Amino acid sequence: MAEGRPLATFARVKSLRTVPRARRARRRVTKADVSLGMAALALLIALTGITPADAANAVKRALNADKVNGISASRKPAPGKLLPLDGDGKLPASVLPGGLRGPRGAEGPAGPAGAAGTAVAATPGGPPVVFRARSVAVQSTPLQGNIKVLFGGEDFDPSNVFDPGPSVFRAPVAGYYAFAASLTLNWIRETDPPGRSLIRIEPSGGDAAIRGTDLTSSYYQQPVASGLMRLEKGQTVSVVLHTELVARTVEASAETTFAGWLVSPA
Repeated sequence: MAEGRPLATFARVKSLRTVPRARRARRRVTKADVSLGMAALALLIALTGITPADAANAVKRALNADKVNGISASRKPAPGKLLPLDGDGKLPASVLPGGLRGPRGAEGPAGPAGAAGTAVAATPGGPPVVFRARSVAVQSTPLQGNIKVLFGGEDFDPSNVFDPGPSVFRAPVAGYYAFAASLTLNWIRETDPPGRSLIRIEPSGGDAAIRGTDLTSSYYQQPVASGLMRLEKGQTVSVVLHTELVARTVEASAETTFAGWLVSPA
C-alpha cells in the first residue's frame, strides 16, 4: 500500500494537467470581489480628487471629441454641420448659392481672327457691293397696269451701285446677287372695289424676275419680294408694281425699301 501511494499521487497530478485551462480558471464573482473593486475605485477618487460627476463628464467629452458644442464638422457644406475655413481663413466658394456673380475680371487676350464672310462680297480692291434705298415721295399707281417704283433716298451704298434718279441697281461685276423689296400701299378712293397688287424685282434684258406676294384686298397692303439672281456686268435691276381694278398710292415710309448685295462673283 505504501508503495502504491506515489503512483496514485502522480496519476492525480497528471489528471489535473489535462483539464482545460478555461475550466480550471473559471470561478464565480463573489461579494468580496465586488467590495474589493469598489474599494479600489474609492481609493482612486481619493488620490486624484476626481468625483464621480467629473468622471462622467470626462467620458462624455471623450465621446464628443469630434464635435463643437454637439455639432459635427464636415469638409463639404451639409445641413447641421460645421464647415472648416480654407488656408486664408475664409469660407470656401462652395458655401455661396448658385447664380451669384462676383466683380468683372480683367479682359482676356483677343482671340484669333475669324474666317472672312461671304454674305456681302466686294469687287477686287473695292468696298463691299451692298445698298439700301427708300421711298421719299408718295407715288400713285394706275387703275390697271405697271409702274416702276421710285426710291429717291439711300441709307447706304459704299460702292455707288444704286442710282436714285431712275431707281435702278447696276451690277459692277458678273455674279450672284440677293435682293429684297417691301412696299406700303393705300387706297386712292375708298369707294373702289378690292383690287390686286403684285410686286416683282425685274432685271434688264428680259431675264426671269423675282415674283413677290400677289395680294387682293380692299384697303392697306404691304407686298414684299426677295430672292437670288445671276447678273452680268452692267445689267440693271428695278422694282415693278402691277395693279388691277384699283388705283393705289405707294407711301413714302420706312417700310418702302429696296436692298441688294453681291453674294459671290461668278
